[in-house]
Amino acid sequence: MNPILVVGAETVVGASLSIHLADRCDVFAASLAGRIDLVDCQVLPETGDQLSPERTVAEVRPRTVVLCGAASRSCWDPSSGKAVRAESTQKMSAWAVAANAIGAKTVFISSDAVFTGPWMFHDEEGESHCATPAALAIRKMEAAVVDACENSLIVRTNAYGWSPARTAGWLENTLALIEARRPIQLDPVRHATPILATDLAEILEKMLIEDLTGAYHVAGAERISPMGFAQRLAGQFNLPWIPARKASVQTEAPAGFGAGECSLQTRKLRRDLCIPMPLLSESLARLEAQQINGHREKLAPNATVQLRAA
Repeated sequence: MNPILVVGAETVVGASLSIHLADRCDVFAASLAGRIDLVDCQVLPETGDQLSPERTVAEVRPRTVVLCGAASRSCWDPSSGKAVRAESTQKMSAWAVAANAIGAKTVFISSDAVFTGPWMFHDEEGESHCATPAALAIRKMEAAVVDACENSLIVRTNAYGWSPARTAGWLENTLALIEARRPIQLDPVRHATPILATDLAEILEKMLIEDLTGAYHVAGAERISPMGFAQRLAGQFNLPWIPARKASVQTEAPAGFGAGECSLQTRKLRRDLCIPMPLLSESLARLEAQQINGHREKLAPNATVQLRAA
């Protein structure tokens, strides 16, 4: 799998994967939106539309290309749905075509938000698809990558973690609101199976070593709502929890990108790799430790956001 080109390294998943693999692989990090500062990675100078898939792949000559675009952002991020655009299908396809032309493997990090209820857990062949434009666009991206590269790997997930940006991401903003003792209006109804981005990176490394192909769900072991996640987050960081106003009784099925039941069934992955999925308590403990073990500094050396809880 070495060397590896991570496209979309400005995302939480892309940055965490780049940092995780940098100790054992030659990692080339390409940003689709602005400059990034990732320690121990070879950050490409071109960003956004300046990046040419054909030229970049020809120069880097990676064995693996990991696509971490807008689809890799957690659907719990309020801005995630707007970030997914229909024209991204052609761009993701271009990267996959360029990778396939040199015999490289393509990995596309997709989203659990392609699904919605009524099923509690969705397997890889699930047909309870979300009909929003963003979800449809992500499914088209998946299909385009598969069409362009036969040995591609599609990873559906819902990853959270520290932002590589110099400004706060949705996780940092949530913690800041909790620390400020402000009630948080988060959804207690919709559920997902979130996973820490660095846990996802470790599992993805194993998947690449085993040369897995096709669609796989990679998620945490626990099903939880955004409200429940924030409450567990507050407990992990020893922050006060201010209960928000109780939501009114829901009479209709939720509609919207990531607004329904997005929990992922991971039986296929657990069977093929013989590994358990991480518990939320374990992942949150690792998230907290990343504030002092150097992980956050590697993601964003010049970040201005720092929690008092650190």
